[in-house]
Amino acid sequence: MKESLTERQNADRVFGRAEGKPQWVPSVGVYNDLVFSSAVPERPKGPQGEDWAGCKWIFDEQCCGYAPDVKSSYVLNDICNWRDVVRFPDLEAVDWEECAKNDLANFDRENKYLCMFMETGPWERVHALMGFEEAFVSIYEEPEELKALLNAITDYKVEAIKKLGEYYHPDQFFFQDDLGTAKGPMFSLDTYREFLKPCHERIAQAIHEVGAIYIHHSCGWMDAFIPDMIEIGVDSFNPLQGMNDWKGIVEKYGDKTHFDVGVGSADYPENTSEIVKANVYEVIETFGPTNHLTMMCFPTNSNSMHLVEVADGEIISYGHEYYA
Repeated sequence: MKESLTERQNADRVFGRAEGKPQWVPSVGVYNDLVFSSAVPERPKGPQGEDWAGCKWIFDEQCCGYAPDVKSSYVLNDICNWRDVVRFPDLEAVDWEECAKNDLANFDRENKYLCMFMETGPWERVHALMGFEEAFVSIYEEPEELKALLNAITDYKVEAIKKLGEYYHPDQFFFQDDLGTAKGPMFSLDTYREFLKPCHERIAQAIHEVGAIYIHHSCGWMDAFIPDMIEIGVDSFNPLQGMNDWKGIVEKYGDKTHFDVGVGSADYPENTSEIVKANVYEVIETFGPTNHLTMMCFPTNSNSMHLVEVADGEIISYGHEYYA
């Protein structure tokens, strides 16, 4: 007779925190609770507005997420002036105990993982401040200033991670820093290694120092970055969309890392329940043998919410059946 596990205990097996094979594929939102800390908000509270850096955001109904308001002016026009323009929040002025008390009021720590959602990584913050075009140009025209700004952003992130670790005690950090597009990486591996890898390594170290798991989120094509990110301490990759070489990734890294694979209807233009179900089966049968798989489904437009329900149901049902 199989022992009965909680969602937390089953996830412990997936992430190597406990011995044994997982009994099912953990579904994001079931095995964990995603917490947005009120102490370090990276987005406006309403459908539009400014964040702490003065960057303007709007909620895009079509993609079901926040995006920079490109119709407004950017905060930073010249990267050489970033020290005069960018003002980081004073983390010592935050009432961390009160924020944690309110944010975790209904959290079930005994049975679930606490996953801290951490938006706008160093690269994302740079292009939020000045736009993609100027951010890319700065790589070539002002590389030392770009590195200085990336390091300052990372300093802020590291201090925030320390505070979140002290007061929230999360099991995971879901850290966002998009590096890929649908057709390839945003920049070369050499550029990543020079500008961003040192930042992500510091972030990984800070997350591990507070005893948490580092899930790195990057939409798009990620294959080339995976070995470097494993090297610096990334524990799990999200969402590894369908443009990535899933079989190749499992063959090369299946015993070296964890996979938080997303099922998104953007990968399948027909947007049918049958295709989304087939995608769930494909993910589980490809990554399931590693015993290091968690799964999620995310809406890619305002018309795909019903497919999220279909996928979530299939992740739970086939995710249990597969290991049984």
